[in-house]
Amino acid sequence: MSVPVPAKADPGLTLEEMKAFVRKHFEDFVNRKLSNVALHNFSEDFRDHDEPDGPKVGPIAIKAMMEELYLR
Repeated sequence: MSVPVPAKADPGLTLEEMKAFVRKHFEDFVNRKLSNVALHNFSEDFRDHDEPDGPKVGPIAIKAMMEELYLR
């Protein structure tokens, strides 16, 4: 199955590679509690809009947020 990706957003991965990336990211970041993957997998301008105390920007903020969640 071929799904077109807009050229501007092209990550340079096939659809299957993108799926594998997302699966590995979730497994590492959520299930294995490896917060350091945030430093590699999130861009500097990543914005998490779902935080109760307002948006968080960048991989360091997301890493810290997950580390807080790991303690619960």
